[in-house]
Amino acid sequence: MRPASYYLVAGIPLDREMDRLRALPVFAAGPLVGKRPELRVRRAAKKPNRLGFAVPTEYRLSVTAYPGIGAGDVLETLLHELTHLHVGRAREAHAWHGPTFKRTLAQAMLEAYGLEIPVPRSTLHGVYAEAIASASPQLPRTDAELFERSVSTLVHSWAYLATGSPGAAVGRSGGATIAAFPRDPDRQFLNNALLAGAAAASSKALAAVERIYAEGGIDQFAVWVHESEGDLVSAVEARGYRYDSSTRAMAMPIADLAAVDTAPLDLVEPGLEEFWRVDGPGGLLPQLSAAGGHFYVARHHGESAATLMAFDHGGDCGIYMVGTTPAARRQGLATMLSAHAVAEARERGCTTVSLQSTPMAERVYAAIGFRDLGRFHEYLPG
Repeated sequence: MRPASYYLVAGIPLDREMDRLRALPVFAAGPLVGKRPELRVRRAAKKPNRLGFAVPTEYRLSVTAYPGIGAGDVLETLLHELTHLHVGRAREAHAWHGPTFKRTLAQAMLEAYGLEIPVPRSTLHGVYAEAIASASPQLPRTDAELFERSVSTLVHSWAYLATGSPGAAVGRSGGATIAAFPRDPDRQFLNNALLAGAAAASSKALAAVERIYAEGGIDQFAVWVHESEGDLVSAVEARGYRYDSSTRAMAMPIADLAAVDTAPLDLVEPGLEEFWRVDGPGGLLPQLSAAGGHFYVARHHGESAATLMAFDHGGDCGIYMVGTTPAARRQGLATMLSAHAVAEARERGCTTVSLQSTPMAERVYAAIGFRDLGRFHEYLPG
């Protein structure tokens, strides 16, 4: 078992990227689906003549790292060599780099990185590298970057929802972001305050949270604190707040989305009234404009049964309000609906996707590529 650092080149974990690429539809009929090839990473002091090679008879491939290698070069080389393992020695002129190889590589580039370019005449390394880097300027994403983007999207989604509720507002004070919804039924679900950073550990931050909610006549709200911020957790508990529940922050580069068959989805284009009716109370957010988000409803046996709201911010797509009616659960609706929403976000130009998962759904999201970014603890006033 090699350490994770062995596979890390230009910030890209090649073993994980290889597993993602193996699942591309273009490789569905070949050996890559059923068996993981041996991946070797070579280190060179300067750029070599060949950045990689594959040996189909031994079912192995190699990628060479060197100082200054770019992410585009790494990703192109990896996919190039995987295509060799899939195609092998074709029975045609130019057996290794002939028409079959070129067509397969072009299709793989389309599926993996969205590159819609003519099949190049040359198969030399570097043909696709610049296009990959241009098409995926945000890759790779560290977990810290993903978390930062997810929090920003979450806060902006609260601000979007506040536009639909009379008297609602989202503000910041001393390390706290406070969403205040004084109107029923919105106040039953949407009053949340997120604490983050050293400033939020002071008593002033929690005092500001309490003051703003008191001014709005709101006595029920939740304070969110990420589990990694031990000082904040201690400060909240010391002030008498009691732990209620937790959700897990999860995110991923959209390029990591696993293959999910969404063909069985029976989608409808809902108005907001229909969206809330499926899995929520009537009268929620009466002034909300649907134009600010993306709303989905899926049917089961002809009845509306699953919902999802997607909200884009800064290239990240937040997935929220995922719900399934009791009679339609365990049918894979939420998984398919999430995968469909992520695919559409990719078409809109988003490069990452984020959400907060309940314990029940964590495995579902992890199975389609979401990374675990730790839990948000939710506290209620004591």
